Amino acid sequence: GLSCSDFNLFGAEAEFAFVMARSLPPQPQPYSDEEVTAAIGAVHLCIELCGRRHKIEGATNLENLADASSAAGVVMGKQLFCVLQFSC
Repeated sequence: GLSCSDFNLFGAEAEFAFVMARSLPPQPQPYSDEEVTAAIGAVHLCIELCGRRHKIEGATNLENLADASSAAGVVMGKQLFCVLQFSC
């Protein structure tokens, strides 16, 4: 579980989580919208907990980036729906 005492929580954001059914390895040209959509297996609602693990006063942007950009954790909710041909 996630303990609020481990993080300096300062907010929460509603998000969508895309669970991939297959990977999209690097390739020379960008993937098409259709290829990306076909690789998504399911979509969930989730809540991102915004906070910091470090205790650095006046942290620089690089220090905050190294701290997962203030993403303290994610609470994933129920699956909203399956995407295309994938069975869930």
